[in-house]
Amino acid sequence: MKTIEEVCALQRENNCSEMYLRLKGTFWKAYDGAAFAIARITGYQIKKLKTVDRYELGFPERALDRVLVAMEQSGLVVTGNEEGLVVFTGGDPTIDPALVYSEETERVVDTTADYRALCRLRKELLDINLADETLTLAMLAGMVRNLQIQSLAHLSL
Repeated sequence: MKTIEEVCALQRENNCSEMYLRLKGTFWKAYDGAAFAIARITGYQIKKLKTVDRYELGFPERALDRVLVAMEQSGLVVTGNEEGLVVFTGGDPTIDPALVYSEETERVVDTTADYRALCRLRKELLDINLADETLTLAMLAGMVRNLQIQSLAHLSL
């Protein structure tokens, strides 16, 4: 099996006309241009490695079949699939900083979690049955106040 350095060198030499997915442990990895080509069709994030000048994208071994289907649907062509190495052509290997993981990207993910929590709280608010004859004004005020406090806990001030 080719080393990471060999895979990256081959991609540079052929100007990404042929790219590779390489099995490393239990993860499939794509490097540099291949990482961007795969990220564009899967939505996976790319990491910029600090120790070496390289971009890297990885996904679990069990997701390979899904990725191969996405590659086929997007016009990428698998030209080789040997033990631990998938060779493919096509796709856009152009570097795009928007696809690279950063602290800003992480903040967006956290915001999404907060949004889901607020949606859950909104659902709880809308589930209050105002037609319930046993519901007193004091009970309603307490329920709404509790939901307000929970909502404020999710705001980034």
